[in-house]
Amino acid sequence: MTERKTLTLGKSVKVDSVQSAKGDAIFVERRRKVLLPGEQELQEPIKKAPINPQEEKLQAVLQAAREKELERAKQVAEEEALRAKRDAEVAAEQAEYQEVQEQLKQREIAKEEAETDDRGALNHKPIVAKAHGVVDDEADVKKDKKKGHRSGGFDASGRITIRDIVVSDSDEDEEIAVRGQHRRRSEAAAKRFREKQRQAFQPTEKVVREVLLGDTIVVKDLANMMAEKVGVVIKKLMDMGVMVSMNQSIDADTAELIAGEFGAPVKRVVEMPYQNLLEIKPNSENMVSRPPVVTVMGHVDHGKTSLLDALRSANVVAGEAGGITQHIAAYEVVAKNGKSITFLDTPGHETFSAMRARGAQMTDIVVLVVAANDSIMPQTIEAIHHIKAAGVPVIIAINKIDLPEANPNKVKTDLLQHEIQVEDMGGDVLSVDISATKKINLDKLEELILLQAEMMDLKADPDMPAAAQVVEAKMEKGLGATATILMRQGTLSIGDVFVSGMTHGRVRAIINSKNERVKSIKPGQPGVILGLDALPLAGDDFIALQNDAQAREVAEYRAHKAKEKENIAKKSTLEQLFAKAKSSDKIVVPVILKADVQGSVEALRDMIKKVGSEKANVNLLSASVGAISEGDIRLASASNAIIIAFNVRADAAVKEMARAAGVDIRYHSVVYHITDELNDILTGKLEPERKETFIGYADVLAIFTVGKGVKVAGCRVTEGVIRRDANVRLLRDNVVIYDGKIGVLKREKNEVKEVSVGTEFGMSFDKYNDLHEGDKVECYTVESVKATL
Repeated sequence: MTERKTLTLGKSVKVDSVQSAKGDAIFVERRRKVLLPGEQELQEPIKKAPINPQEEKLQAVLQAAREKELERAKQVAEEEALRAKRDAEVAAEQAEYQEVQEQLKQREIAKEEAETDDRGALNHKPIVAKAHGVVDDEADVKKDKKKGHRSGGFDASGRITIRDIVVSDSDEDEEIAVRGQHRRRSEAAAKRFREKQRQAFQPTEKVVREVLLGDTIVVKDLANMMAEKVGVVIKKLMDMGVMVSMNQSIDADTAELIAGEFGAPVKRVVEMPYQNLLEIKPNSENMVSRPPVVTVMGHVDHGKTSLLDALRSANVVAGEAGGITQHIAAYEVVAKNGKSITFLDTPGHETFSAMRARGAQMTDIVVLVVAANDSIMPQTIEAIHHIKAAGVPVIIAINKIDLPEANPNKVKTDLLQHEIQVEDMGGDVLSVDISATKKINLDKLEELILLQAEMMDLKADPDMPAAAQVVEAKMEKGLGATATILMRQGTLSIGDVFVSGMTHGRVRAIINSKNERVKSIKPGQPGVILGLDALPLAGDDFIALQNDAQAREVAEYRAHKAKEKENIAKKSTLEQLFAKAKSSDKIVVPVILKADVQGSVEALRDMIKKVGSEKANVNLLSASVGAISEGDIRLASASNAIIIAFNVRADAAVKEMARAAGVDIRYHSVVYHITDELNDILTGKLEPERKETFIGYADVLAIFTVGKGVKVAGCRVTEGVIRRDANVRLLRDNVVIYDGKIGVLKREKNEVKEVSVGTEFGMSFDKYNDLHEGDKVECYTVESVKATL
């Protein structure tokens, strides 16, 4: 590496020199410029000196080393500067902190001396303000000493007393007084000061706040509303038997009780944030007539589905497992006069009470089917209760009049016991005698339905956003989640955005009751909807909204509220804790339920919960719609559960996985077979019951010793018989002192198997010799009996 230097020779000569690292030789490269007026510039040729390659390489290495050393020195200097800056900042912070602490300390001292002065003023004793250290000039001190100021002036040492500091309501006045502009405080100021101090130490009056309660509330929020500590509220809840944390929710009733304990008023608030969005009223100018929705109800096997078969000329019964309807089905039937009627067929089996109740709530008219040969049955009575609860008109269809044992008059008479009086008996309830299989008087039934609908004047607005109810929901292979809905208002078309319960989506396809794809459905019509992101619950509303954002927001809000209700802390009383501890010995069979539709899941869930007793019961781990999945197998394997499959199956891969994991899958297509099987499973897991049977008594008359200290009792049978293979109890003063087997049973000198009443015999007991005269022997047999629930 070379270093160039510039030398100045005269006024017009510049010399560039090249100097080597050793400085031994200097090669001058001259460039001379002679500037004369009117003449051209003269230049001398530049003489270049030869450069040694080794020296140039050495210069490069040395220069790199110097640059690296300079860079390192620069970094060290920067680190030292940064460290010094940090040390200065820390020192400044510490000084500031000490200054603040000193100020706080001086303020506390001044406050204590002010309180002391206020108390001392009553006794006319001087109190010295040592903390302030404010001293006037020496002349004033001497002057005050001569005047003998001892109360309110300077004390003997020349320090200011508290009475020289004017304490006022203003911080500025206090500061002025401390700085030395002191004056004696007036009696009014002292009075104000005492009143101020008294108010500062008086307890403040509690502020009572109104508590707004919705369906649930978090414990922490409840405490904040009442201006109470969270720990105090939790302790009060624990006293009431509710074990919660600060982030858990409690129901509104419990929260109201807690608020009453703290004296806080409560106001119940109905949380309906999306009411305006979901409840759109129809336009009275656009109202048109709609088809009536008719629900067919009645006892199992009274001919409900057969009646629908005849009305729609289809064979539905052939596809029903066990010959009973197990789903709510919606059909649209066109009468002879061209008017449409929508029918809902509800199950008649007792386990589907919830589904029948839903059918009654969705309907306009109920057709109660009663078999003329059976009359009123349990499910008929239950259907009558649902009809009365829903407050809908009913038409009595007396079916099976073609049978020889049919007695329609008995049905009409039996209905009077349930406050249903048909027109033939002088009432106002319509009735008709029909035969579904022979298709007798079906046209009269349709006429009565349309007549009742005309009297009800059923209308709807087809132009408003769609509003419907979910009749049924299930997972269809290749289609995903589907829902059968019944339109109430508006028109639902393909592409509409909707929300249904806690799920939402966009309509991708609509299938009508004839299994045809249509573009839209109108009020009163049923349809199967495709495009849901999850399965809704049967009975949920189905509302069309403007965009995806609104639908998603409503669904998420509903899911959040549902989760809050699930997490509500349950009340745990002492009796419940004892019951739980006692139930730890109870036999529990875990079960996973899979069904084809949501309605079946609800009905089977309620049914399974009723199975069992105090000895053994069923723990339903999960209940869902759809085919058996690998996740169900994993859950069953981890919890040793049984999978109950209702109208669903497992594919080959899932079957193989279940076989390898040892998971038991029970397939069913008839609901009441499930309860029978679960009862058998629970009964089989119970220990056999021990049943005792008394067979005889004997009195001990004498005691004999034989062999090596073996005692034999001479006895007489007083009742029944004594058997060699039976069990015996030895009673002394009606207290059992031995319970076991007979050792030897002899009559005279012969061993016998049995002795009867009035016979004298000798007997010994197995490994027991403590026998006395006057003891009594009780003989009995034990047998194992299969346990029952």
